[in-house]
Amino acid sequence: SVELDMLSSKLGVSRVVRDEAFMIYRKAFEKGLVKGRSVKGFAAAAFYVACRQARLSILLDDVVKLQAKLMKNALVFLVYDFYE
Repeated sequence: SVELDMLSSKLGVSRVVRDEAFMIYRKAFEKGLVKGRSVKGFAAAAFYVACRQARLSILLDDVVKLQAKLMKNALVFLVYDFYE
């Protein structure tokens, strides 16, 4: 995804984390969570979750600065569905 490439490049995150973010995004897409919502926001949310899983010190605000409010909204749906 272009969004994930941009985020990983700007924040200096490895290809492994970027690939994990893509897998998270793809699962959300396959579950229909992305339909009718911001693709960019879900990509950013998946990126943030992958960074947290890798225990990177990327803050939500670091990602938000690049993706603004869209990511926060998508993150709620992503975390709610995957972790409840």
